[in-house]
Amino acid sequence: MRWKVGDGEKIRFWKDKWINQQESLAERYPRLFIISSQQNHTIRQMGIHNDKGWEWKFSWRKLLFDNEIDTTINFLREIKGHNIQQQQTDSWEWTGDSSGNYSTRSAYNLIWEEIAGGQKEDWSMELWKTKIPSKIAVFAWRLCRGRLPTKENLRKRHMQINNMLCPICSGAMEDESHLFLHCIKIQPIWWESM
Repeated sequence: MRWKVGDGEKIRFWKDKWINQQESLAERYPRLFIISSQQNHTIRQMGIHNDKGWEWKFSWRKLLFDNEIDTTINFLREIKGHNIQQQQTDSWEWTGDSSGNYSTRSAYNLIWEEIAGGQKEDWSMELWKTKIPSKIAVFAWRLCRGRLPTKENLRKRHMQINNMLCPICSGAMEDESHLFLHCIKIQPIWWESM
């Protein structure tokens, strides 16, 4: 989420991340923040609307030193293009979608970008395109992603399980790999079904 500036009534000029999502203006220009006499002001309190549009009005505790001039010029360039709208209110905007609106799909895609570096697994994409009943596709997806309620997965979710062994063979701990590949009593069933 990020701030979408409207009238500037809700957004703190120095402390909120409204220009750059990574850092606030106070973090980006710490020397200017220290000498500002408007440290806790909202954007709306930092200027006025006049005939020409929005005009910034800054107030400093002291005169700027020569070594602060370049920083101040960069600061003014950075905020110059941001217009304050009298008719709109400040709002939060979803950055996961170009429309700015939240959707479950955009959140899912954003999570996948973080986890997989933007690359969804090919098998997963192909699985959903396959013409099979949806309950089988969901089951296969859960199996491949380790999301079935096996005893091992239930234990990971802090459920108390007294006996972790496979109920079919009692030879190993019950997890996806054992149930569908390694259980000596299940293997013949898989071979028969092929």
